Amino acid sequence: MLEAALGSRAAAALLAGEVKQMSHISTESGPRKAFDVMNVALSRETGTHASQIAALVGQQLGWNVYDHELNQHIADDLHVDASLVAQHDERRIPWLQEAVSAMAAVPTVRESQYVRHLVDKILELGAQAHGVFVGRGASWILPLDKTLRVGLMAPLEHRIHVIMRERELNYHDAALLVEELDRQRARFAKAHFCSEGIDLHSYDVVLNTSRLSAGHCADLIVSTVRDRAAQMEKLGS
Repeated sequence: MLEAALGSRAAAALLAGEVKQMSHISTESGPRKAFDVMNVALSRETGTHASQIAALVGQQLGWNVYDHELNQHIADDLHVDASLVAQHDERRIPWLQEAVSAMAAVPTVRESQYVRHLVDKILELGAQAHGVFVGRGASWILPLDKTLRVGLMAPLEHRIHVIMRERELNYHDAALLVEELDRQRARFAKAHFCSEGIDLHSYDVVLNTSRLSAGHCADLIVSTVRDRAAQMEKLGS
């Protein structure tokens, strides 16, 4: 069992390379017919109202929104409880913890298994219909030419106060939570998508949510989507 857990880590390392290649498919081999639809991928720092902005964008465009719902999709595919998937949601699991879980006679989902199903599910949903994806590597998974990549960020102090209000926490606890969630997401992205964190050059649009309301951010994203769709239609005509 220990060998199986260690093997899953090696598989995860190989998968990181596969995902990096997937993110460049559209530029290396031309447009893919499976992705005749356009998607929005939101990358975010903690405390930037990403879920609210995604919901507003989806509402205005009539598009599906995939945030925590992705965990349920993956759980359904694996025929396990969503809580087993949620424990991997944008976080790394220490290899010893994974090894102990593998040896226990209880249902478990390995990290490499989760990431592979995450990649497959995002590609599947992105090919089926227009969607707004929140985090979880979507910016690196979906094809470049059919995806509007949006980065949501704000100064740390602002984000701490956002979490204080949203979670009803004191300043100290909110600051610790922001630091921990940012750290977990950064480690997850680096391990599985070869990302060194939020790179401004990786996005089509970068929005500072300390200066713009969630509604304003959503309006800007929707406007950009419509402009890009018009450009694509013009090029295709």
